[in-house]
Amino acid sequence: MVNIGRDIISPLSLVTEKGSNEYLLLLEAKERALVDSLCGERYCRERQDFVRQKTKKRVILTQHGLFNRHFVCVRNVKTGESFSPLLRSLGIEKGQRCSRDFKQVLARKASRMPYRKSVEDTRDSFGFSLSRMTIHRYAKDEASDLTVEREAPVDHCVILADGTKVPGAKRHLEPRVIMSIGGTPSDKALVRYSTGLRWKELCQTIDLSQFRVLVGDGEPGLKEALCTTDMRFQYCHVHAIRDVSICLWKDGLSHNKAEPFCKQFERILYCLQASTEKHKQDKDWARLSWRIGKTKDELHSFAAHASAKGLHATAAFVLSHKDDLTTAAEFAILGINVPWTTNPIERVMQEIGIRTKKKGMYWSTPGLDRILRMILKRYFLPPNQRTYKDVFTTSAQEVVKS
Repeated sequence: MVNIGRDIISPLSLVTEKGSNEYLLLLEAKERALVDSLCGERYCRERQDFVRQKTKKRVILTQHGLFNRHFVCVRNVKTGESFSPLLRSLGIEKGQRCSRDFKQVLARKASRMPYRKSVEDTRDSFGFSLSRMTIHRYAKDEASDLTVEREAPVDHCVILADGTKVPGAKRHLEPRVIMSIGGTPSDKALVRYSTGLRWKELCQTIDLSQFRVLVGDGEPGLKEALCTTDMRFQYCHVHAIRDVSICLWKDGLSHNKAEPFCKQFERILYCLQASTEKHKQDKDWARLSWRIGKTKDELHSFAAHASAKGLHATAAFVLSHKDDLTTAAEFAILGINVPWTTNPIERVMQEIGIRTKKKGMYWSTPGLDRILRMILKRYFLPPNQRTYKDVFTTSAQEVVKS
């Protein structure tokens, strides 16, 4: 009557089997109640809209294991439809082995680990095996229509943008993400993402009128594409320090000789950050304005000193981005919180890389897009809403701030 699949007999599997047997008893009791509610008690002569039919053997997959049993079917006298009341109550349609909710649970695994490991994790978690192609099909079905982008809240005036490279079947794919942030780290929204569009093409699909600041790194074309005439650009300080060290290397300095220049550049930026945080608390905006002017003078002197030493690439870099390194401090005077670095969106890139940048992985554009939908939807939900039901059923516009 019942066949519960188990690969290994162990104390853990015995506990799981006990839970499965208890779940089976509940299913049988529920089936009797459902059939009696539709058809009346057995051998009842009163006319009913539903009549009992023969049982039908089916294999179903649940979170309690695999069940191979006979399900009682009933027929609707008026329409002639035949179905199993129990399977319908479980959400398992004709020709299916599991409910859509359970498919979403299995598809969610594919967004966290490779398909091969998803197979192993499914067997460890639920006691039955599925093929990689089956889990891939579930991920394809459930993630294809997932909505992840949303309109930025009206109080968001800062956006961050970044991209990464993922190995593709024929060439590298470049997922690009644009997010907006509010006054707190948890107040964030995914504005737009793409796996194949360039920054200039991507910005054409976005209304940037509400944003005042773009935070980014030195990726070519990023500032030019997204930073409108009414916006300012904040150059990530971490990337700026790294880029200065690269410029010093291009100018021919060894690591030991370049280190004093890097330390001086770091001191200028970190002094500005510390002063800004202090004056935001005591609201001494005049003193902060003086510090901003002082920082620009120090950057100009740093570039002049580098140029005098023959470090022309370093001097040109600092002079070209001098005004972009103090944007966060200038907007602090206006009461707008602008991050100094791209850390919030770098965290998004890290989530993408954990799943997609594995040795031996080569993605197609549709396959990468489906995985990104699940990764991004989960990440931009508040921590208390990151269940599979919220990922697959919560609209992007219904996200609640944590």
